[in-house]
Amino acid sequence: MENRFSEISTARKKETSSAGSRQDPFFTPPAYDSLLLDSGRSALFLGLKALRRSGCAPVIHLPAVICRAVIAICRLQGFSLRFYGQGKDLKTPTFAQTPLPEEVVLYVHYFGGRHGVMEDFLTSLPRRPFVVEDGTAAGLTPGVGTFGDVAVRGFRKLLPIPDGAQLLSRVPLDVPREAPDETFLERKRRELSHPFSLLPPDPFGAEARLDQWIAPRDMSSDSQAYLASGLWRPATAARRAAHRHLSELRAFLGNPLLEELPLLPEDAVPLGYPLLLHRSYGGELRRRLRREGFTLPMDWGLPPDAPWKDDGEFLRHLVVLPVTSRASGDEERLMALATEVVACGTREAPGRREARDTRR
Repeated sequence: MENRFSEISTARKKETSSAGSRQDPFFTPPAYDSLLLDSGRSALFLGLKALRRSGCAPVIHLPAVICRAVIAICRLQGFSLRFYGQGKDLKTPTFAQTPLPEEVVLYVHYFGGRHGVMEDFLTSLPRRPFVVEDGTAAGLTPGVGTFGDVAVRGFRKLLPIPDGAQLLSRVPLDVPREAPDETFLERKRRELSHPFSLLPPDPFGAEARLDQWIAPRDMSSDSQAYLASGLWRPATAARRAAHRHLSELRAFLGNPLLEELPLLPEDAVPLGYPLLLHRSYGGELRRRLRREGFTLPMDWGLPPDAPWKDDGEFLRHLVVLPVTSRASGDEERLMALATEVVACGTREAPGRREARDTRR
């Protein structure tokens, strides 16, 4: 198995040197206003503010599989929250109440791919509501940001830059922003300058500072210069190659307890590699990865007032393995950990495993 892993690694290194995405991060679709901001949460905050000013109802429908920061920002803008489900594969939109035309529906482009299923569903409604695209994890994937009335494209989670997101809006954007946070930027630059594999999660407290988010800010000049230079193209190629590498490793192992979600389109720039671990191995793998020092690109729980059982089941089984814009060589280690977790679980006595799962 080690020889085959080595062959796949060599192929991945060749792919990484190929040309990156053709998507221009500064691309602004016709009829949209655009702002370059520090983070996805700043973009969402200002986008929702613009919608409120345009006269939408203060009701927003959110997917049950959602980041807690999104929930907090919606509440800051005075929205009442209603959650909808998407099933065990995120492909079955289910609303307790059909969204009214004056209400808002937010959907997420998960893992770096474009969520075409939700776009088809919203197009099929007799009267379309206000629509918000959350592309925080998919800002470099072609087509993201061209459907909603407000759209967020995220860059900083995909590229070696300290900050960066784009807000696109069909309603006018005339909103105050603050200057970039130099303390956050200095901490993030220190983090980015260190070898990836030698750092614990958030080693200098940059993300912790961002979690204390107070006001929307402009994107830093460093990040704007990086995006304008085209240096991001090899980084997107590296992320695609890492994703393909993990997919090849999983296919080579052939373990039926490790299930890959449907492949992302070739032009997508992945945030991570979504893996479904059946039975109760998802939580155990997440714990192992954190213990080994890996930062999980997506580690969400179901909101307490979202009564969607299938979505909760999906989240329990889901582990999003990290992929990076730098050739870290961690793919074999990641897949080996996943294999160890399911192997240890299948060797346990059924009674012991059931008792352990009950405690979780």
